[in-house]
Amino acid sequence: MVEPVYLEELARKLRAEIKSVDAQESLNGGVDVLVLGLLTGKDNVVRKFTQSFFLAPQDKGYFVLNDMFCYVETVSHNEGSIAPDVDIEASVNPEQGD
Repeated sequence: MVEPVYLEELARKLRAEIKSVDAQESLNGGVDVLVLGLLTGKDNVVRKFTQSFFLAPQDKGYFVLNDMFCYVETVSHNEGSIAPDVDIEASVNPEQGD
C-alpha cells in the first residue's frame, strides 16, 4: 500500500491535467475507468499518461481493486518511406527460408 505521506509529497511535485475519462459498467456492478491526461513536474516537463482502474462495489461506494498507470511516449512521424530494419516475412516464418 502507498503511504499517504508519500502521496501528499507527490501531489506537491506534480500537476495533473485530465484530458478524458471513459467509464463502463463491468462485472458484478463494478466500473472500468480509463483516464488520459498530462502530468507536469516542478521542472515543467510535461508527460502524457494513461491510467486504467477497476472500481469494485462495496457496502458504501467502491474501492480500487486494480490500477494500472503508464506514461505514453510521443511518437514523431517521419515523412517519406523507411524500409524496416528486420525482414518481417522471415521473422514470422523463419523455417520457410530454407
